[in-house]
Amino acid sequence: EPRVRFQNMDSFLAQKQPLDDNMLLMMTPEELRKARASNKFQRIDVEQVIQYPDGSDGFYFVRLAYVDNVDALFAADEAARLQPVVDVLSLDDENVTVTHPQFEAGRIQDLFDGDTFTLVRFIEMNPVYLDFAFPSPHHISGLALDTGTMDFTLTVSLYTTPEAAPTVYTQTYRNLPSDPHIELPFTDAP
Repeated sequence: EPRVRFQNMDSFLAQKQPLDDNMLLMMTPEELRKARASNKFQRIDVEQVIQYPDGSDGFYFVRLAYVDNVDALFAADEAARLQPVVDVLSLDDENVTVTHPQFEAGRIQDLFDGDTFTLVRFIEMNPVYLDFAFPSPHHISGLALDTGTMDFTLTVSLYTTPEAAPTVYTQTYRNLPSDPHIELPFTDAP
């Protein structure tokens, strides 16, 4: 039906969506909790509840209206998402500081566990950057990377000191098979 859309509550909380009094949203209990906790709605009118056979609430039919200052709330959310995260990761018995965008899923350790089924996904970030600060010099001979299916350019900048000009390696990958594994060797690495 052209008048029916399938979206979850996250889409209404991530960015402003058109809302009017003619729109009736069907929500799960968890989605209703998210809507109430977000402080982005001045009105959350539950018009009907469908219960599961055990008597617990299953689905709510709801009409929503954003608060007047919702644009400022979405702008603040975006600014917070763009703030870099600093993690410490143990590599080769050293604590390495890694600065990166926020993850939507996964943890920094998942990048180095050798398991292609433990993934990370970044929130709204393209390009994605990972900045590794080793406490002592390391000779790094290359990068192995497993990604989702996409075309992309990989650029690696290696620094001998924070002030030094980097040695840069870059490669563009197109038309790769599904979930590719790529390796970028660092020839003549510093």
